[in-house]
Amino acid sequence: MDRPTPAAALVPEWDLVLAASCVDPRESDLGRIRFLLNPPVPERPVEWEAVFRLADHHGTSSLLYQNLSRLGGIVPPSELASARQSYERNVHKSLFLAREMIRILDRLDAMGIEAIPYKGIVLSEVYYGDMALRQSGDMDLFVRRHDVARIQSAIRQLGYILRVPVPEDAAEGISQRANRSHLPLRTGRHGQP
Repeated sequence: MDRPTPAAALVPEWDLVLAASCVDPRESDLGRIRFLLNPPVPERPVEWEAVFRLADHHGTSSLLYQNLSRLGGIVPPSELASARQSYERNVHKSLFLAREMIRILDRLDAMGIEAIPYKGIVLSEVYYGDMALRQSGDMDLFVRRHDVARIQSAIRQLGYILRVPVPEDAAEGISQRANRSHLPLRTGRHGQP
């Protein structure tokens, strides 16, 4: 007898993550989640560790928690508590990123530098109506190519360090669309992981 592949073995967990990643679930969506958690003929118990790992990998842990918490007592309390902890960590991280984004944008604005935030917490706020419903790991800005050196200086003045050095002539190699540039600055604040 063939052993199931890891992907095939996680089909119920994938289905649960997909069903619970709905932004504004209707009752039918919540019904689908209930069915996945309590099928009429259960093949095996839900592997919660796999559910959380999949949701985390795809940045939907907060949506998972939001939707599982709407189901009352159907989710084991210890698993719901784990989902809540992940959600709360993401809320704190999102607040930190939002505060830092505002600090950076304020500094750039004071220097007369235009920057447009996109993806991450901005996308989450626009699309989900809540910056913490999608996991973000960094801040992304569209900037003008000729401002790159000044932006690097401004970011350093705010206490950030460049993890990936950007050569002075790199501005020529930065992709450009509609006279805006994307500079992949990977930064970390002094004293921050």
